[in-house]
Amino acid sequence: MAAHPEAQRTAQDEIDRVFGDTLPKDVDGTQLPYLRAVFWEASRFEIRFEHRREKYMAFTNAHQVLRWRPSFPTSIPHATSKDDTYNGHFIPAGTTVLMNTWAIHHNEEDYPNADQFDPTRFLENEFGTASSDPSANDASRRRTYAFGAGRRVCAGQDMAEKTMLLSMAKLLWAFDMRYGSQYL
Repeated sequence: MAAHPEAQRTAQDEIDRVFGDTLPKDVDGTQLPYLRAVFWEASRFEIRFEHRREKYMAFTNAHQVLRWRPSFPTSIPHATSKDDTYNGHFIPAGTTVLMNTWAIHHNEEDYPNADQFDPTRFLENEFGTASSDPSANDASRRRTYAFGAGRRVCAGQDMAEKTMLLSMAKLLWAFDMRYGSQYL
């Protein structure tokens, strides 16, 4: 949030309107649509680790956090159990298969200006896509593929989203986040 002070302020204003002077204790994404949009947009990011002064520190900025920079840019590997053909390509049994989450989340047809942090894309369209093609907004689509897809999608996705929204709401309710001078 330190990298996006305008998004931070908008989220804080929304939290203040809903909770006022009361610490958020339960968050429903429908109460806080902008905060939920920030979560989904942040779902494009990956956490980077940088070696600095013999310490590893996680940091995020405008170029690093689940859709923009996913934690697992190529998802968790799976292997085919039998020979298969996909889009005319033969895939032998035992082939390692990865979902390229980064490429999905950076498809300029779906996410114009994909390298920009823009939570409003999820306010305009629940999938954050710009496509006018009705199939682009099909219910089988996902807001983010950071939690995987298909039968092996993360079983904890809903719990993770609710936990993250509550954590974000509490932190933004209580604090203004900004970079320390060593990061400027």
